[in-house]
Amino acid sequence: MNKQKIQRISIITVALLVVGFFTYRVIADNALFCSFSVANICKQISNEIPVGTSADDTLACVKDHSEWSIVKHCDECEEIASSEGEVSGAWGAQSCYSMTGIPSVQGVFNIPGAYYLKVKLGTEFLGRETYAEFIFDEDMKLTDIVVYKSATVF
Repeated sequence: MNKQKIQRISIITVALLVVGFFTYRVIADNALFCSFSVANICKQISNEIPVGTSADDTLACVKDHSEWSIVKHCDECEEIASSEGEVSGAWGAQSCYSMTGIPSVQGVFNIPGAYYLKVKLGTEFLGRETYAEFIFDEDMKLTDIVVYKSATVF
């Protein structure tokens, strides 16, 4: 091979390695975490944000995780919304788990709570999205964490 071909191959190889590394970092940060079971994810989150944590502290902790995104139902909506005692975001979820063990009926958790915070934790390699709902009582104290995964999206 001549010198020019070797340079081209070297440049292409380095470019592919750089693009591959950054792609891996973006995917791996959340995809690996979201690949765990919903029970394991919920337990890991509750180690960092235990039941009884204030809504303000929970919100601050969630915002510390740059890979997580708060789901707001409208531009003008507050981040912590009124729940009316039911978390229905898990409806039709492929799998879901409640920290306090409250059972679900077809993915709907009837949870006594006045407020909730919905957070998208990330997306797995297969396209399933993982969410957490933080449930608060009328005193704005965390009473439950519900983690669920959407159906696979290809």
